[in-house]
Amino acid sequence: MVYDAAPEVSVKAYTIGRLARMAGVSVRTLHHYDHTGLLKPSARTEAGYRLYGEPELLRLQQILFFRNWTCHWMQCARFWTIPPLTR
Repeated sequence: MVYDAAPEVSVKAYTIGRLARMAGVSVRTLHHYDHTGLLKPSARTEAGYRLYGEPELLRLQQILFFRNWTCHWMQCARFWTIPPLTR
């Protein structure tokens, strides 16, 4: 079977509030992660609102996983050079 065109990819963008609700953390926590460089938004709207994509969602899952190990975020930061977990 030959495909002439690549399938269209749907790009999801999550607002900070939606991402916070999905992950069970506060918006303030995500602001903290942004300010410390642990989790930067993938984009911002014209009004300056933070937007997060799938890679940031996966990174947040890793951050929360290590946080549950009671790992200080500076200690956990060295793990970010490891590729994200695949499904």
